[in-house]
Amino acid sequence: LSASVSAGVGVEHFDNAALADVRATLYDANLTYKPTEALTLTGDLTSAIAPPGPNGTGTAAVDYQATAGATYLINEWLDWRASINWQNIAYAGTSSTDNSYGFGIGVDYLLNRQTKLSADYSFARATVTPNPQDDTQTVSLGLTFQK
Repeated sequence: LSASVSAGVGVEHFDNAALADVRATLYDANLTYKPTEALTLTGDLTSAIAPPGPNGTGTAAVDYQATAGATYLINEWLDWRASINWQNIAYAGTSSTDNSYGFGIGVDYLLNRQTKLSADYSFARATVTPNPQDDTQTVSLGLTFQK
């Protein structure tokens, strides 16, 4: 078992006096639990103040995220992975928000000591006010070579 936690207050101050300061409670916490040699469980909570980005409005974005994951080693050449995530972004000075959540599953197959085959599926649903929700599904297949 390993864990870490940090918390504080973030302040974004602008040179332009017409713009109000942005304050938010910031935190970062993560937990890793390995009940057996085969199973690893992880969880993370984070927050940050960032620029609103090209699609955002307002003076700053306050971003909150949570993720959880699990990896199960079936044997020395095969493992399964699963994850879930959630994100909420509030734009300071506006009522606009971005909300999203998703999940993913994947498998890794060790072909030999230098080559791994990976297959993944993920689903994400995002809602950016005032736009309608947007669903994304991704299937990927990959090879990893290492020396």
